[in-house]
Amino acid sequence: MLVLDRKEYPVLTRTGPGRWTPGYTLDDAVRIRRRLAAHEPATCPTCGDPMVAAAGPDTDGTIWLVRCARCESSVVLREPAAAAS
Repeated sequence: MLVLDRKEYPVLTRTGPGRWTPGYTLDDAVRIRRRLAAHEPATCPTCGDPMVAAAGPDTDGTIWLVRCARCESSVVLREPAAAAS
């Protein structure tokens, strides 16, 4: 799983235990985030299939889990409260 933390500068880190899945580049994560912000469907940069997004509240913003059902690659995007809407 990849985590994109957008405080001042975007930082991409690999987290979580277990199996290896193909990761996304920072550019891929930014494109996915922009598609979600525009309320457009995101497609997986690895296989091209549609991605499924789920959002949940966090103490200081919103957390998005965006996952490809086909190749099971995923990215977690953190949206700070000031930018979350």
